[in-house]
Amino acid sequence: MPSPIKKGFIPHNKIHWSDNDIQFIRDNFFKMTNKQLADSLGMKITTVRTKCYELGLKRMDLEYWDEYHVTFLLDNYKEMGDSEIADILQAVDPKNKGWSKKHVEKKRRYLGLKRTEEEKAAIHVRNYELGCYKDCHKKMWDKIGRAKNGEIREWQHSYSPTSRKFKVIKTDEGFVHYAPWLYRKHFGEIPEGLIVTFKDGDSLNVVPENLELIDRAEHARRNKDLGSYPPDLKELIGTYKQFISQLNKVKDEQQRESD
Repeated sequence: MPSPIKKGFIPHNKIHWSDNDIQFIRDNFFKMTNKQLADSLGMKITTVRTKCYELGLKRMDLEYWDEYHVTFLLDNYKEMGDSEIADILQAVDPKNKGWSKKHVEKKRRYLGLKRTEEEKAAIHVRNYELGCYKDCHKKMWDKIGRAKNGEIREWQHSYSPTSRKFKVIKTDEGFVHYAPWLYRKHFGEIPEGLIVTFKDGDSLNVVPENLELIDRAEHARRNKDLGSYPPDLKELIGTYKQFISQLNKVKDEQQRESD
């Protein structure tokens, strides 16, 4: 629909709204922004916005603070945290979109309500005693995403070149070592005193046919014997040891010179 034409200057800054102006707003309110409406009508955006309110036109349902909500905030913000206040308001007088910590914090700042360091510390103690922090880690993982059961990942004991990687799998109890888990699934429980290891020495080759049980003495012997490592890992370990040896020699020489 074409934009209606303004009829010129109106005395005393009084805006004259013609029937065509109002109909134009009704027809285009949900198709255009307030700025686009104002530009089409040749008016200021605040004038158009006010008229839209008068006509009952709104693009979203805003839920405002009433006197009871503000009074409750004023009476309790020094003893309660923003999250606790939001939870109470939601329980007593729920909003469609829900009360949140952000809503309370924004209103508190708008009203100039600040807490002292002592009040903040007392609220922290109160929240701890109420158990408000016990599920924080769960909420964090809900937000950033959780690993699904059955997901397999590679972990490492440390960042040292000699540290071997190993696989873990996500279960109801969290991440567990994949090799023992897989052994139990295919062969049953692991006898006491025995551990699961790999026939080819590759800790990432976790398949049923590569798993075997050995006692801890044999496990210690294999770990000591470099021949049980894959060739590339064996070479890396040797290089790392040579580097450490040379580094220690340099440190010893520097220490003797300083003495």
